[in-house]
Amino acid sequence: LSLSLIPRIWSCSRSIRRKNWKSNASSGNDREMNYDGSNKLASMLELEADMLLNGIPCLSAEDFAFLGSSWGSLEEFEGAYKRALTDETHAVSCFRLGVACLSCFMQDNFCGPPESRTFLPAFLIDADASSTIRKVHLALDSEAAYQGCRNPFLLLVAKWTFVCSDYTFASMFVTYKFWTLRTVRVWQHLFPRRQLKLANIYSSLFVGTEEFLCCFSAFGKKAKAIVLIELVEICCYYYRFEDARVALTKCMNLLEFSAKVTGVLGRRTRFQTFDCPQLVLKVEANGQQEFGTIEMEPQWSDIVPATVPLNDDTLLEQVCLTEQDSSSGRPLNAVEQCALLAGVTFARRSGPSTSFLKEEFKLYLEKVIEQRSNWAAQTAALYHRCQMEKKERRMVERAMKQMSDSVDQFYNSSVDVWLRFNYVFSSCLPPIWVRETCLADILFSIGCSNEALQMFTRLKAWDFVIKCYKRLGMLAKAESVIRELLSEEETPEMYCYLGEITDDALYFVKSWSLSNERYSRAQRSLGSLLLRQGKYDDALAAFGKALRLQPMDLKSWFSKGFCAMKKKYYRLAIKCYKHCVRIEPDYAEAWSNLAAALMQMSEYDKAHKVLQDALRCKYEDLKIWENFVSVSLAARRFEDALTGINHILDFGHFYNVDLIDCFVHTCLETEYENDAEITDVHKKLRSLLARLTTAHPNDVRLWKAYALTYEHISNNGDKTFWEKYVCILERIVVIGRLNDRWHLDESTVEEMLRWTLKLVNARRQLAAALPPTSSRRPKLILSSEMLANDVLGQIEKTAGFDGLQENTKQLFLSLKQNAASQEAL
Repeated sequence: LSLSLIPRIWSCSRSIRRKNWKSNASSGNDREMNYDGSNKLASMLELEADMLLNGIPCLSAEDFAFLGSSWGSLEEFEGAYKRALTDETHAVSCFRLGVACLSCFMQDNFCGPPESRTFLPAFLIDADASSTIRKVHLALDSEAAYQGCRNPFLLLVAKWTFVCSDYTFASMFVTYKFWTLRTVRVWQHLFPRRQLKLANIYSSLFVGTEEFLCCFSAFGKKAKAIVLIELVEICCYYYRFEDARVALTKCMNLLEFSAKVTGVLGRRTRFQTFDCPQLVLKVEANGQQEFGTIEMEPQWSDIVPATVPLNDDTLLEQVCLTEQDSSSGRPLNAVEQCALLAGVTFARRSGPSTSFLKEEFKLYLEKVIEQRSNWAAQTAALYHRCQMEKKERRMVERAMKQMSDSVDQFYNSSVDVWLRFNYVFSSCLPPIWVRETCLADILFSIGCSNEALQMFTRLKAWDFVIKCYKRLGMLAKAESVIRELLSEEETPEMYCYLGEITDDALYFVKSWSLSNERYSRAQRSLGSLLLRQGKYDDALAAFGKALRLQPMDLKSWFSKGFCAMKKKYYRLAIKCYKHCVRIEPDYAEAWSNLAAALMQMSEYDKAHKVLQDALRCKYEDLKIWENFVSVSLAARRFEDALTGINHILDFGHFYNVDLIDCFVHTCLETEYENDAEITDVHKKLRSLLARLTTAHPNDVRLWKAYALTYEHISNNGDKTFWEKYVCILERIVVIGRLNDRWHLDESTVEEMLRWTLKLVNARRQLAAALPPTSSRRPKLILSSEMLANDVLGQIEKTAGFDGLQENTKQLFLSLKQNAASQEAL
């Protein structure tokens, strides 16, 4: 069906749309919603497309009229509504009510301003009813939904409509599964960790992007793009990164535009006197039409949140570019802005976290912020920018002011809810309590402890309250706060908090039993305590119980793997770390620990490949580079080991001399397939040791390793070779003689004799390689004789020949004979 031929049901005017929803709802008969004959299906598609794009952020008593008025409690209302879900005459009314309730829940908790919904009976929306709904109806695995969310009854109706299986006529609606995904994602926002039941619902609905998008073939490009954008976010949240990548690529192709980071000359600071390359984001249209086929929304620059200026004495407000940015004149519509935000979400969650990538992300956010055309996209972009800037010394003040303005605007009713609600599902905008928590965290970081604690307490963010008191050294105060809450009501959550404060395992056991062994955090916290106490077997059991309830908990898998490593259960550790990287492919620490476990199992080639993945995630982590060198050495991949050592040296860090010495011996003693490979590896090894000895000229162990590489050169008859070898040996002898007490210890005497003998022989070979008429030949012979006599004389004065051990005596005699032969020459 062509949507352009379908008669419009809903007016583009906001006021007319509101009247339409109310008039259609008041009829109580869904059959009046449909057209006769062939237009019936078309009208339903038009209805669903409008709801998908615009939602229904308005609700009144008339919307519940089809349920009657005989219910006097939440249980009775549930029964009436579930009966309506099985009644064909109320199919569309139930669907519309579910959409309206989810939309209004988004208004009250995401975009604002919150409404009291007083047209609903008190037993559905008062404090007691709301608390019961959070703790019972919206709870998952004995974990209550967030206690600070407003009007949870609205989300409960959406849950009954889209998540529960009582809706007999769900197959009537093309977008039913998509609204189910939206409900799941909103419901997940009420929990700090990924919930297994919600993840299973998502997995059952979403098989792949292509299959899911087939249902929307009759919808326009705008609706398809919205679906793809929201799929990117939810796929990233549940670690389906490949599906997210496919959805994002299809979305960008559908919108016929692309964004790429490039470099342009410019200045970033006020005192910069010359231009240098600066990163900029260029947006380009891929199709023939300049702005794609999706219409441009009207500008609402007067109602979107204002950008707080930086006001820094060094950094400019914006990068001053030498060339005019050609992409600056290309405006983006709201769908394209949401697509850029989805791209940032995908890149942040699926890729490594580096300072360079953060700069790239900020370019995307700034591109959205400068549009000032959509409230939800602007607010989401400002929030993500604040998250990046709150750890920057020069930008934390702006982040604090920006978040404060954003929170204030949530409660301000001056901006129409329809303007706020537009694209709120697609903008990746977090709920208001997440934004307020971000503001409180910034306040605490800049020293406003009292204000932060008050905000955390109001938000019932007890995790952050405890962290604040811990940082302030006021654990007793944190304990008194939790005990006061426990005196009001005993919950598994509060006993778990008390255990984390006191480090008493009994409180975790109490929390576990109070939840009928369903509260996974109790076992996770108990496992962490036992791990810190070194009780690794008990910790393994605790983490195992937690993971049976929450198998997507990344930290529990990682901690379990750590305990297994400590107990030398390497196969179990490998299994745990594989779970970690399967959930989060860019978890560098898990890759590194997996490699360590594989090394313990002598699987060096696998460990080498695993550490390459770890470096992909954290290329700048020097500890991972050190591990990479070790495993490359064990796997006999010497070129990779050399690359790793040079990379560490590039960062100005000195490498472990013991490992260098082991590395040199291993390289020289390994049998190679051909002479070319030997020559290449030895050449790179000598270059490395030349670099090390230049940086650390007084480390004798490096010089000895350097000398060893020359002793393994087969073609050693030329003068250049002996020149370099003599210089190395001279440095070894000089460093050894810097110790005034070298002749008082048997081990140092033996070493001095050995290297002096090598030097005397090398000088003789160098003299032989020189032309007969060279004036250097007698000088080399004379200096060798003087050096040998000096070393021998010091030994005879202290220990004497008879006081030496047998091996040392042999070296002494060899050097003495060599000196005599030099004298004869």
